[in-house]
Amino acid sequence: MWRAASSTVEALEAGHDVIVCPESELYLDHRAALGPEEPVAVGGLHTIEDVYRYEPAAPEVVAAAQRPGSGRLLGAQAQLWREYLPDARRTDYAAFPRLSAAAESFWSHERDWADFERRLPAELARLDAAGVEYRPLAGPRPWQQRPALRGRAIGEP
Repeated sequence: MWRAASSTVEALEAGHDVIVCPESELYLDHRAALGPEEPVAVGGLHTIEDVYRYEPAAPEVVAAAQRPGSGRLLGAQAQLWREYLPDARRTDYAAFPRLSAAAESFWSHERDWADFERRLPAELARLDAAGVEYRPLAGPRPWQQRPALRGRAIGEP
């Protein structure tokens, strides 16, 4: 379900099984940060903290899933439309480390952003060891910066 929690509730109440993936939080082909150096992206802004703080089992969703005749909340996914990304390097940049934040959001009932942020350098070291060209927390590396494409970043005239 790519729409908001209210659509998820409607789908559950109609008896449909649902995997949540709201565009407003979990589309990783959208921007990871604002700024003129960021690559041109297809959609809005979803920072690593935004992704981490997403609650797939929001109270209204859980309540809807527990009503008689409702569908089941099967899980959540982070979405990335590969056709909007020109190559594997750009895909790595779009996905990581936000995909790590999504995984913890989906699997952990008790989350603490400060604790995740403290553990993030170790996760980035694992990504480095695996050769993943993720988006550094301080911003894109020179070869990851916005190409000379026609288009504009959010906030540009």
